Amino acid sequence: MEQFLISPSEFVQAFADEWFDAVDQGRVPKEGPYGSEDDTWTGFIEGEDGVLDRLRYRLKNGNNIQYAFQSIFRFDAAYCMDRDDHPVCFTAFIEHEKGNHPEDEFQKLILVRAPLKVMIFYDWGEFEKNSQFRQNWVKNKLDWFASALQRANALCPEDPATTYLFFIGRRRTATSNLEWFHASNLSLEPVPLERK
Repeated sequence: MEQFLISPSEFVQAFADEWFDAVDQGRVPKEGPYGSEDDTWTGFIEGEDGVLDRLRYRLKNGNNIQYAFQSIFRFDAAYCMDRDDHPVCFTAFIEHEKGNHPEDEFQKLILVRAPLKVMIFYDWGEFEKNSQFRQNWVKNKLDWFASALQRANALCPEDPATTYLFFIGRRRTATSNLEWFHASNLSLEPVPLERK
């Protein structure tokens, strides 16, 4: 089973490397997740040749990882090394939510088995945090995720080695690129994503 694992730290670094390369190469859509209603941002993150597809090649077994987006039980993305038409062993499940309700997507992650589960969502921009609600938004979401995991594991425990990663994007100003932060079920305190 070890051959199927993607370590959380390896995924965080691959995400960081892919993001900073996209910034350096000018591939990041200007409007970001906050802009237009079309699927430009979703495609940039989830689509074929998007961030999630490209970052798998930065993983140690990346050439052996099959990328599936919006297909496996309607997850935004999944990685697996099981080449069967009906795979039963997944390396990671990934959910991406542009809206204000990442809880809806997080529920799906709780319901499946994989050693790594990733939730990508967005905070209010620093320039938009004009209320207590907006200032505490990410903390409240992460606390809800932790509470939901605790409730789920009380009823139907999953492997204690399962790791949940949370990637939170936000803008400092209305025109700046996103800054990314990451946290996990082991540490809910978001830390900045850093260039290697």
